[in-house]
Amino acid sequence: LGNIAGNYRFIPAEIAKISNNTQHNYMIIGKGYEDGITEGSGVITGKGAVGVIDAVSRKHSYARSFKNHEMNISARLGKEGAVGPLSWNGRTSDGAILKEIPHHVQFQPGDTVYTSGYSSIFPADIPLGTAGDATIVNGATYEIKIRLFEDFGALRHVTIVENLGSEEMKALEAQK
Repeated sequence: LGNIAGNYRFIPAEIAKISNNTQHNYMIIGKGYEDGITEGSGVITGKGAVGVIDAVSRKHSYARSFKNHEMNISARLGKEGAVGPLSWNGRTSDGAILKEIPHHVQFQPGDTVYTSGYSSIFPADIPLGTAGDATIVNGATYEIKIRLFEDFGALRHVTIVENLGSEEMKALEAQK
């Protein structure tokens, strides 16, 4: 059931239905629990992280799209840079905002933004997009405009990524 690399299982899938024109966009994916898909798994492409599995039936899965105003991805500015939440800008198909980046952090427009790996969903170093203009918020942090690599209007094939250690991580967090 999929390829395993490190602590992650990767399962290729096709999108059966996609919503792209609301504030609560989603995907129906043509694989379900019979194929090894579990709730809480990430949905990625070769161009970025695109969603999270919220519900699974026998042959299909419901994924909340990154183009959903309730979703954030832990993202890192450059390979070694600061980490903050990345969320869809709510307006354009390829626009996002990287928040909570300390204002002393040096970066250049065009720098690549990657998944941080600081979540139980996505592995580190998946390229997401490039940095653009920044705004200082409350004199302390940047909000940086990000141009996403993925074209959500053209999505057809995805890969479901499951962190095989996520249950252990959640159990450890629950102890504290």
